[in-house]
Amino acid sequence: RLLIMLLFFVLVFAGCTGQNMESSANGDNPLLAEFDTPFQVPPFDKIEIAHYLPAMKTAMEEHKKEIEAIVANTEAPTFKNTMEPLLNSGALLGKVSAVFYSQSSIKGNDEMLAVRAELAPLMSAHGDEIQFNDKLFERVKTVYENRENEELNEEQLFLLESQYKGFVRNGANLDAEQKKEMGKINSELAVLRAKFSSNLLAENRSFK
Repeated sequence: RLLIMLLFFVLVFAGCTGQNMESSANGDNPLLAEFDTPFQVPPFDKIEIAHYLPAMKTAMEEHKKEIEAIVANTEAPTFKNTMEPLLNSGALLGKVSAVFYSQSSIKGNDEMLAVRAELAPLMSAHGDEIQFNDKLFERVKTVYENRENEELNEEQLFLLESQYKGFVRNGANLDAEQKKEMGKINSELAVLRAKFSSNLLAENRSFK
């Protein structure tokens, strides 16, 4: 998916905790702030489980806006105005995801694993929305087809080819009905992966 990972983006969890809790978590959420710590290590002493879902949702919305800005550009697609912002998009989502998934994989309790299960279809849908964005893919495709005219260096060419092939392999050329079916499969796989990870963690915790 986008940038190799990419991706895995009223919800049940939000319904259970309430809108006030979510607003509060977003308003003073350490995951959404700059990590003012040595080496930018996450401030684990300030992060609570209630912070993760709101932070992930906010990060996905920011990523979506970054993609929309690329698509809204009326200039002819180039590496600079299409690929560079695309490759740099999703930084906040990447930061929050790295903290959440590492923590939930290592020491996730039942509450954290419930958040992980809630996030699975959301992250899958977020990734599909980007991969299946026809206007975005058209810009990427145009840059790819005109790559010989761009005077790209080896690194830029590699990134361009990787992104283009990633879109194609993830279904960008499928028709609407096929994309819908693939999105359904992706969502089911995401839920199963989250369930498998939870089962594996539970098994490890019960080991004696």
